[in-house]
Amino acid sequence: MRYETKRWAGLALTLTMVATASAASFEWTGQRGASWNNCDNWTYTGLPAACYPSTASDDVTIPYEDGGWPIDLISVDHVDDLTIYGDVTFGPVSGSPTLKCESLTISTGIAAAEINITISGATLQVVAPE
Repeated sequence: MRYETKRWAGLALTLTMVATASAASFEWTGQRGASWNNCDNWTYTGLPAACYPSTASDDVTIPYEDGGWPIDLISVDHVDDLTIYGDVTFGPVSGSPTLKCESLTISTGIAAAEINITISGATLQVVAPE
């Protein structure tokens, strides 16, 4: 009986480590234009599946930028948390992409007095967690 307990405990630890390893937090920098899937437009911590937000465990922050950010979206099945601190214009790289997130936070923070979000040719959708 003791052997079985140890085996299951080891399995649970392994699964937890795998789930933790795939979580990442991303912050938009916009250093190389407006493309969501350009790796140079993001900084991140953690071990992401890709160099840009693309999985349900990824958290995304779009910081304040004087004059706002243009961000061209691709279809992303969904990310975890999306936090926006300033003006953003979401548009498509091509087609009619959808960005899904499990939670959406819009905050003026310290720098912005108001936030304007424009969605043109794209969709931003809040979905229930998987």
